[in-house]
Amino acid sequence: MRKRIFIILIIFITGIFYGTSVLAQEKVNIYSFYGQGCPHCGKAAYFLDKLEQERDDVNIFHYEIYHNSDNANLLQKVGQALGADVRGVPVTFIQDEYVGGFLNEEVTGQQIIASI
Repeated sequence: MRKRIFIILIIFITGIFYGTSVLAQEKVNIYSFYGQGCPHCGKAAYFLDKLEQERDDVNIFHYEIYHNSDNANLLQKVGQALGADVRGVPVTFIQDEYVGGFLNEEVTGQQIIASI
């Protein structure tokens, strides 16, 4: 199981650092960690799903951490690797940046868009 988590972590970090768009047709990968039942996470998921429908240049990957210990461990490892504060959710990773929490589309949503 540790080997699986390590492999997922390597793929995830590689995607963050090397998944940036060099060509116009390449997509930016966005990784969203959330907890089922968290109201802020629900707002973030709604925004990210809408963003993915409106834009052709993004892929959104969702990782639920309250009921999935592998995803919770992955969040901790990615947070450590990137020096990110991951004490709460939602946490959204865009390329080599991260956004913690979600207030609304006008504030946090614009931070996410600016990171793309």
